[in-house]
Amino acid sequence: PIAGDQNRFPSVRYLLTDGNRLLGTGSWETSGADSLGKNSRIWFTPVLGSADRGDDERIPNTTTQKNWIDLNENDGGFNTGLGGPLNGVPYAFKYRQVWKLRPTGDVSTPYLPRKMRDDIGCVAHKTIALGEDAQGQPALYFLSHRGPYRVTSDGDVQYLGRDNEDIWRAMNLAATTVVAHSTFYPDLHQWWLWIATGANNTPDTKMMFDVQRGFPDENGQIRGGWAEHTGPSAAAY
Repeated sequence: PIAGDQNRFPSVRYLLTDGNRLLGTGSWETSGADSLGKNSRIWFTPVLGSADRGDDERIPNTTTQKNWIDLNENDGGFNTGLGGPLNGVPYAFKYRQVWKLRPTGDVSTPYLPRKMRDDIGCVAHKTIALGEDAQGQPALYFLSHRGPYRVTSDGDVQYLGRDNEDIWRAMNLAATTVVAHSTFYPDLHQWWLWIATGANNTPDTKMMFDVQRGFPDENGQIRGGWAEHTGPSAAAY
């Protein structure tokens, strides 16, 4: 093979598939090629079947092809997760940025990154959940340092936390074990979100958003639909 065509996949923290490729970001390494200096880079594999040899395990780095995207290193924090694909589009999150990776159809440059927000991002990869909205259209939910948001099928970023901002302000973003995590429960049309508050280093509060009870106000913010669950399950982490 051409030199650099069979480079191994880095030791990424977060993985996503768009159906044809693997995407990865973040790093477990503290030195070398996979060091923390690459925390704004997204690697992607070739399309499955393009060489029939490790297409889901290699990152080409040749003179003509480099399978990665850099999302403004040292701007907006580091990459915190990947989500989607939403209507075929993967999304990348930094701590204070949201990026849309629009497919191009070009084999050598398959994604065109577009920054959607540079004031909010995602605090933890495990808070990202693919679900639906009140109309049954796909939506991508995530938790920012300011509270819960979602990306709609139209590509809009909607704020969901106006009705309970006291809870989101109480989040312990410095929790040493688990800051937050979530899951979407499709049979109930609900997004369940666990967060650590106060001095807790693991979640102690469980919030439930019923997507069919939340509706936009005149400012485009989603109001209603929230309930707080109590009991042992609120401490799940």
